[in-house]
Amino acid sequence: DLVDGVIVHVSCNRAAAEMYGVDREAIAGKTASEMGASEEVVRAWIALYEESWRTGKPVSMEYARHVEGQKDRWLLATAGYIGTRPSGIPRFAYTILDFTKRKRAEEQLRQSEERYRMLFDTLIEGFCIIEVVFDDDAKPLDYRFLEINPAFERQTGLKNARGRLMRDLAPDHEAHWFEIYGQVALTGQPARFV
Repeated sequence: DLVDGVIVHVSCNRAAAEMYGVDREAIAGKTASEMGASEEVVRAWIALYEESWRTGKPVSMEYARHVEGQKDRWLLATAGYIGTRPSGIPRFAYTILDFTKRKRAEEQLRQSEERYRMLFDTLIEGFCIIEVVFDDDAKPLDYRFLEINPAFERQTGLKNARGRLMRDLAPDHEAHWFEIYGQVALTGQPARFV
């Protein structure tokens, strides 16, 4: 229930109580602030409840729960308006999903991608990733540039090649390049050449 900004929990399961670090019996009558929520989160919660009340549909938000001395926990909160008491007090069902592990994995992936991008862009060697285009008989016809680094552009003179086909960039490109790259793509075996 929501009374003048005070969240009154009629019931709360053990998982929710543990997530908030409170005793199940001690939650009733507590404000969100007394349960450890920041002012910013409280405002977001109230907006969540009001939207669900207005639309009659469940509404979700993601937020970080800050607990002093602990790493942040990322939570997905969903509030759903479930009716109004005879006294006029609106009632909501509120669920919380802790997706901290996923959020941390996403952050590690983002940092890894940033390191890869920095390395990729600062290599002095030209580097590209291509996709070979074959005909129905597995004969290589062309290749498309999926990734290129600045050194590759400088060394080859090919500008804005990403996403484009080689034959569009250089219609007279020698056929042996298509054959070499096609063989690598088909066999998975690397090739080194001068």
